[in-house]
Amino acid sequence: MPLYMMMTKLTANSMERPEDLQTLGRTVGDLIRQEAPEARWINSYALLGPYDYVDIYEAPNEEVAMKVSLAVRNVSSALTETYQLTPYDRFAPLDHEVLT
Repeated sequence: MPLYMMMTKLTANSMERPEDLQTLGRTVGDLIRQEAPEARWINSYALLGPYDYVDIYEAPNEEVAMKVSLAVRNVSSALTETYQLTPYDRFAPLDHEVLT
């Protein structure tokens, strides 16, 4: 199943108080399970830098990956960027083929 990385930046409208973060996370998770049950969450990380979080998940196709991103945007007013990931062990042989 394809692997995706979603970078998330919270906006000022995402939450009123820092303690709202856990409630927001549960609400987003519930919506993702409802709207994109085919997605399988791998892990989430807090970041230093221009983005606040990165989430890694599997989805069977781009449509399901987009549903995940839209769920985050719709519930939290956050900005997201989603990328499909290719494991290096699958990429390296392709790179070698192109160079030879």
